[in-house]
Amino acid sequence: MQMRLDGQTALVTGAAQGLGRVTALALCHAGAAVGITDIDAPGLAETAAQIEKAGGRVISHVTDISDPQSVEGLATAVGQSFGPLDLLVNNAATLGPVGLPWEVEAEAYWRTFAVNMRGSFLVTRAFLPAMLERRRGRIIDVVTGAVSLPYIHCAAYANSKSALVAWTNSLGTAVKEHGICVFAINPGQMTTRTGMGKLVAERPEHMRFNPEVAAMLARGGGEPPETAARLVVRLATGEADVLTGRYIGVHDDLDAMLRRSDEILREDLYTLRIRKLPT
Repeated sequence: MQMRLDGQTALVTGAAQGLGRVTALALCHAGAAVGITDIDAPGLAETAAQIEKAGGRVISHVTDISDPQSVEGLATAVGQSFGPLDLLVNNAATLGPVGLPWEVEAEAYWRTFAVNMRGSFLVTRAFLPAMLERRRGRIIDVVTGAVSLPYIHCAAYANSKSALVAWTNSLGTAVKEHGICVFAINPGQMTTRTGMGKLVAERPEHMRFNPEVAAMLARGGGEPPETAARLVVRLATGEADVLTGRYIGVHDDLDAMLRRSDEILREDLYTLRIRKLPT
């Protein structure tokens, strides 16, 4: 079934390469007008060129999402070109320092949070008011399967993404009554076709944090970014709005989740929770 987003406006952060670029192109092919942003100006220009070649409408804006003033400039530029957004995809992220928690530099650790968590927070805050005013809109936060695992050699990345999952759940709960839906998606194992996947596969010092994943990437394995892009487009159609605030992975059976949505909501599934022994 072809999923169409004709008439919708979207913004994808971290769109200069990898998953962000593939997602922006997928939204374009589905009929959406697409705003793209990244700190990498040359990569962003290449993404814009590919969208234009595909016949899509695009606006690009170089942004440091960890800087509030830079985000304000992004919001102004997108608002002037597109008006209110229908969809925001918070994809921009950094892997951060690799090493044992007591070995990495404190500034590098917190810089990872500044991009992965604070950046997504700032961008969301910039575009959410217009969504609330119109009582419609969707926000998708791209996270990782590492949110519930002790990635000791890549703690900054995993910890910042865990915080983003918790933020997704909190925000989704807060804005549900206002017609806004928020999702966290796990795009699957990093792929050699994304910048972060290449970083892990090509630099020996990154083998430490997860040798199995790194070896898989070196062999060319991993989940292609197109899989996650298709999930983004599907969520943008509104089909899964009942699951707002939830964590959804590319390997989850979304059709089955929708059939059992009452159970998911009743049991509070697909969220980060501490489960204790029964008394």
